[in-house]
Amino acid sequence: MRVQVPHQRLNKTNMNSDITKCDGEGCPVKEHCVRYLTPPDENLQAYFFKPPGKINDEGKWICEMFWGQTNEGVIKQLNDILNGK
Repeated sequence: MRVQVPHQRLNKTNMNSDITKCDGEGCPVKEHCVRYLTPPDENLQAYFFKPPGKINDEGKWICEMFWGQTNEGVIKQLNDILNGK
């Protein structure tokens, strides 16, 4: 009988539960965001309670959690954490 190690099972799935997904409600850039476009993990998936984006005082859409092709927002946040900001 073969024993299945949990991490081996997880590595064969899409691992989408590792990211917090967004339902994209009201977001004008959701079709360009990994957090919206990635299919949810069927067993376990985290979602934001409410979409993190908003319109700022100048009327521009901003979202610190946007995860696009370059992942600039995520990379900046990780660098801030690593640099103690």
